[in-house]
Amino acid sequence: MKAGQAWRLGGMGDMQILPGSRHRPPLKRPIWIIFLVSFVSLFLVCAYVYPPHGNAACYLFSSRGCKALADWLPPSPTRELTDEEIASRVVIRDILNMPSVESKNSKIAFMFLSPSSLPFEKLWDMFFRGHEGKFSVYVHASKEKPVHVSRYFLNRDIRSDEVVWGKISMVDAERRLLAHALKDPDNQHFVLLSDSCVPLHNFDYIYNYLMHANMSFVDSFVDPGPHGNGRYSEHMLPEVEKKDFRKGAQWFSMRRQHALIVMADSLYYSRFRDYCKPGLDGKNCIADEHYLPTFFNMVDPGGIANWSVTHVDWSERKWHPKSYRAQDVTDDLLKNITSIDISVHVTSDEKSEEQSMDSSSSFALLSLLIFSAFPTGTTRVASTGKPRRLCTELIHHTSIISPSYNHNDSVAEHAIRITKNSAARLAYLQSKAKTNLGISNDIQAHLDTNTRTFLVRFSIGQPPTPQLAMMDTGSYLIWVQCQPCISISNTSNCFDSSQSSSYAATSCHDANCYHLRRKSCDASNRCKFSVTYENLITAEGILATEQFTFETFDEGRFTVPNVSFGCSTNGADDSLSQMRFNGIFGLGDSPLSLVKKMGNKFSYCIGNIDDSEYRYNRLVIGEWADIEGYSTPLETYKGFYYVSLEGISIGEVTLDIDPTVFKRTPEGDGGVIIDSGAELSYLPEFEYNELCKHVDILLDGILQQVIYKEEPWLMCYNGSVSRDLVGFPAVTFHLAEGADLVLDTGSLFYHKEPQVFCLAIHPVRSFEENPEPDSLSVIGVMAQQNYNVAYDLTNKMLYLQRIDCQLLDD
Repeated sequence: MKAGQAWRLGGMGDMQILPGSRHRPPLKRPIWIIFLVSFVSLFLVCAYVYPPHGNAACYLFSSRGCKALADWLPPSPTRELTDEEIASRVVIRDILNMPSVESKNSKIAFMFLSPSSLPFEKLWDMFFRGHEGKFSVYVHASKEKPVHVSRYFLNRDIRSDEVVWGKISMVDAERRLLAHALKDPDNQHFVLLSDSCVPLHNFDYIYNYLMHANMSFVDSFVDPGPHGNGRYSEHMLPEVEKKDFRKGAQWFSMRRQHALIVMADSLYYSRFRDYCKPGLDGKNCIADEHYLPTFFNMVDPGGIANWSVTHVDWSERKWHPKSYRAQDVTDDLLKNITSIDISVHVTSDEKSEEQSMDSSSSFALLSLLIFSAFPTGTTRVASTGKPRRLCTELIHHTSIISPSYNHNDSVAEHAIRITKNSAARLAYLQSKAKTNLGISNDIQAHLDTNTRTFLVRFSIGQPPTPQLAMMDTGSYLIWVQCQPCISISNTSNCFDSSQSSSYAATSCHDANCYHLRRKSCDASNRCKFSVTYENLITAEGILATEQFTFETFDEGRFTVPNVSFGCSTNGADDSLSQMRFNGIFGLGDSPLSLVKKMGNKFSYCIGNIDDSEYRYNRLVIGEWADIEGYSTPLETYKGFYYVSLEGISIGEVTLDIDPTVFKRTPEGDGGVIIDSGAELSYLPEFEYNELCKHVDILLDGILQQVIYKEEPWLMCYNGSVSRDLVGFPAVTFHLAEGADLVLDTGSLFYHKEPQVFCLAIHPVRSFEENPEPDSLSVIGVMAQQNYNVAYDLTNKMLYLQRIDCQLLDD
């Protein structure tokens, strides 16, 4: 039966027609579909393995996705913003959308966050030099007023408050720096730096890179570990959600618009101020590590690079980044850092996230902490030739280790003493400068038995006997009190020459005896010296040689044999009975001086003399003395050191002064002495009044002037130097050949009373003993604060290096 035939099953009514099987042609495969699926699969695999790096790329697998795709998809449900959030975001949006204000002189603001002085300030000075007008400097010093060695940092300190690690005060300091820097409309980029940052590239490289960058460099990443998201507090809700919480290093570089929105923000700042702090809910949230990274992630995530231009090495996984010792800093280290092209974010869950960077962008700054090992305390004996140098501590008379220190000493009592002592010193300088050589030439300075400027500690003899002598650049001889020593408060320090194996009296026929300005011989043919001071105190005795031993900063102990000195034996004289020190340590230019014996060079560094705990004042003698800084010619006349003063300025204003007034005449009139015996400085009356006029212009209407009837020449004001003179311009003494001595407020003013301060420069007619006009000028110790002052007597040059003495390399 054929396949198409129907089967008869009973009647017709029950008949069913069953279709037969149909013949199907062979199946045709859709090759084009297979090709399309394969191509798309290959594309997706490549896109996943090789993600794009450009910011403008639309990347399907990125966490942010493609903006066009996101716009196409239905919006995800969002919470309703609070009124504060709406107001905040409107302000931020408008600031970000504002067109950039074009500046004809765009600058970078370098903002330094430091506890005190900047150890690498000299390096930054070299970095900035020659690029004036392209940068601004701001310094926030949280603990103590910094001592600046570079002119680019002078008067760039802003008002600073205490900064505590881990607390919001660190963020406050950053915002304070930004606020000051934003006042200058030319500042277009803002770089936050620590006191331990140094530049790795030249100024032009960094300037061009930052100025042409269209983003800010703010470190921001997700840290899912306990020291990242584990610090998040739900108290920050609803404004700050955990999904937005970020972490990053605090060192940033940001565009002006971003700096403005940071200053405009109060909402998000308040959440971190209140709920990101150590110890809150058992967590240690560090505000400076989370506030800005989170803030920018929320308000402008596409405007930041998510990495910093400051290199910090956290690989040791400690609370502080890796520190570098001096020997660690090599060319290879710097090359390795500048070649980094990957930003590694080390998270606290022991994972790390790498983010590729432009190969030229990991350049700019290196967080660098230098630790120097101090040598052990060994004893070094100098050879009979000229030793290289000795370095010993100078003790100011107000120091807590000074024998005359009195913690009950009042401000007024201190002011009276320095004024009286300085005036007496000036009278002596004037008298001796005008005295013909050979007449009363033995008369030395007024010797105040209770007030000395700086003391030098050393030991004399073998076995050594400790001594404490007053440093004096105007004295040509070292002398100490010898037996009998009833005038010394501590008689155990009295030198007994008969007990020393290294003591030798100088013969009357010795060449050294002929160098004394007043000499005689005793019955044993020993050379005798005699020095009489203006207030009739006399030291006289035997000229001798002895072994001197110094405790030093850098050598442990330093011993110099055969030093010429005067051994004063008139200790029973009532004139010396009140002395609290043992003698005079002369640094004058003389064949008898220790300076001449050790190479004809010496330097002293003076810090803040108002700080009784400051321990870094120092004296260095020898060929390797600290001879650095700007140089100016030095002249020796009548045993004093003279410099050439060519002008005075206050801020940017040069005083109308005839520079010839500062020149010394052949008769000894005039000239400028740089001195270690007077604390105050002195100018001729006309020049003093010119300076006072400009000071008064600056303070008129701001502070009330105080007039003392007994001292009408004083320039005094009600107020506090540290509180009321912030930002006051420095006074600069311009010396010959380009050397400048810069006086900041701590060097320019002193407190006469707790709430009254006066100019620390007086006119030369400021005491009754000298009613006649005089043109002699004196640069005293206060004006030399924060300077290393070096004397090269061979080449007759003086060197001025502005520095915190603590930073001198020992």
